Amino acid sequence: MAEEQVSEQLTDEEIKNAVQEKRAGEQDREVNGGDDDNYVDKDPRPIRGEVLQASAILRRYVRESVDTFARQMETILGRFSRQTRLEQVNSLVETSITDFFSSTTV
Repeated sequence: MAEEQVSEQLTDEEIKNAVQEKRAGEQDREVNGGDDDNYVDKDPRPIRGEVLQASAILRRYVRESVDTFARQMETILGRFSRQTRLEQVNSLVETSITDFFSSTTV
């Protein structure tokens, strides 16, 4: 019975580690622009820059159209781009230059 509990604890620990590795891989992928070798996904989520670039291309395409739907699409894409950039700004963490140097006490 105690052996089963140890086995369950190891399984829970392995699950926890797997979840933490996946989260870390997703964060690294976002920060590094998709260059994380540990994160494997068959259909990876595009990074923010790729999405904004696609949005800009679509806006340029519909800009020349006089169709009502194209006008609405241009407006929606503009809002989407602004919201995406706002989310990026809000996710930034304030730091100080001294945060990047270790203090050594002699």
